[in-house]
Amino acid sequence: MDRTKGEKGFCRTGRYAVVSSYNPHFGEESPLVGTGGSGTIFFTHCNLLCVFCQNYEISHQGMGDEVGPKSWEG
Repeated sequence: MDRTKGEKGFCRTGRYAVVSSYNPHFGEESPLVGTGGSGTIFFTHCNLLCVFCQNYEISHQGMGDEVGPKSWEG
């Protein structure tokens, strides 16, 4: 499979990842989060397809925005 040619694999992800959300995360031990939080990024299209998935809309339905390399530049 060649994602650069628009082909998609079992997980249904194309050339670029699809991100549902991203935020600072403060729910870990203080050495990990510091004062600004650790980052959390929810990517879509998990290939596990668990029956009792807690993030079904994200993992199975692919809700989010396609994110290419330029999107991460600060």
